[in-house]
Amino acid sequence: MPLPGRYYVWYVDHQLLWLDLKIIVIMILSILKRDGTNQAGKATMEEFMGHARALR
Repeated sequence: MPLPGRYYVWYVDHQLLWLDLKIIVIMILSILKRDGTNQAGKATMEEFMGHARALR
């Protein structure tokens, strides 16, 4: 079984409220810190300047 599949099976076998809360907190912190959203020194996307039709 591939490694991620093992994590899924482990998670199902060890369902705990504190584990779910820990995962949620880690996700929220990652979102707030913008962790893992871009490459070092590079933006993920250019700034959105609107659609060409909307600028007319």
